[in-house]
Amino acid sequence: MAAMCVCLALLLTGCANSPTDVVVPSLPDAPAGLKACTAASVPPIPGAAGTMLTKAQAATSLAEQRAIALAKSRCAKSWGAFYDDLKKTMGE
Repeated sequence: MAAMCVCLALLLTGCANSPTDVVVPSLPDAPAGLKACTAASVPPIPGAAGTMLTKAQAATSLAEQRAIALAKSRCAKSWGAFYDDLKKTMGE
């Protein structure tokens, strides 16, 4: 048991004396298009909570929400592609 304690102590002190000049890779800035698509806000549904919408308001709101959901989906896929490319570039 004492031999294990000595080995553990040597192992831990060896880590403490390791060089401190570890290279940390810097990440590139995200492309402007990716920043813009994440900054886009989703408009609220019109009208007060609990009130009915007219057919025109409901159709317009549904169309806007679907368009925004599609844009957010494309944005997420673009971010995924950017991240995968970044991982390849960094050698992971």
